[in-house]
Amino acid sequence: FQNIGIPGSELIIQDLALRKILANKNQIKYIIHVNELHLPWVNRKKIIDSSLAMLGEFDRSVSVKRLREDEYDVNWKDYSSIFIKWISYRKDIGDLILKPDKRWKESRRFKKNNTESPFAYTNIYTQSLSHFQFNDLSDCKIKTSPGSLIPEGSDRHHLDAVHKTCSLVSDTKLSLDRNEDTELFKIRLKNLYSFIKSQNIKIINIYPPVSSYLDHKDHQTRKEFWDKEFEDILSNMKLDLTDVIPEKNNSDYYYDVIHLNQKGMQIFTDSLAKSILELKI
Repeated sequence: FQNIGIPGSELIIQDLALRKILANKNQIKYIIHVNELHLPWVNRKKIIDSSLAMLGEFDRSVSVKRLREDEYDVNWKDYSSIFIKWISYRKDIGDLILKPDKRWKESRRFKKNNTESPFAYTNIYTQSLSHFQFNDLSDCKIKTSPGSLIPEGSDRHHLDAVHKTCSLVSDTKLSLDRNEDTELFKIRLKNLYSFIKSQNIKIINIYPPVSSYLDHKDHQTRKEFWDKEFEDILSNMKLDLTDVIPEKNNSDYYYDVIHLNQKGMQIFTDSLAKSILELKI
């Protein structure tokens, strides 16, 4: 098995990454697809800069074809970016000049992961939400605001991640209804899954854990939306792992309000493995 997930990627990037893997004659039989339930409502008509940079790493003719199939609104500047990878180089150079400490840390982490693990990425975060002892998202934004005292066991990168995710969840109000964005997402999800199934690969859909600081009623409503609106697309093998993380001391298992830390990752991984084995596939 291998992880071909790309952090921050849109469906089109996941599609192209899979095509590149399959071109190397990998004998993939199953895809375990972790579905972020909010994505249909934050879908974009325009391709974003980070995705443009990634598109330039794949076969350009296929990238352009997939952009059209996924009904992106693209212009000549977008096509130019794909072919000359200008955005990618600009971002790398800008980060190197403006955020050298961040790039150095990422480089060291990548080197460490490559020497200590057979995987391209593994969760090394031991910090947790429990360091901050906040009551709700509003309290979180205050206690983790820039310049706040960093509790023992945390660091400034962790403080920043917690503040950003608390602010994101607190300040973002998304629709729950079917709309133009969800319909566009459905087209793109269908394109991805149609390709996967055309390769005789079976899909296992995963609904991932949700921290106690998120609205579980909202999450349940969105899950029901997926089950209803994408019924003809999704696999008949769906695993709901929303509540696998213990409710007691729930914040001990999360790095920020969205992402698991190493402790939470272990529970999620064990639960995922057990649930897949129970499918008897």
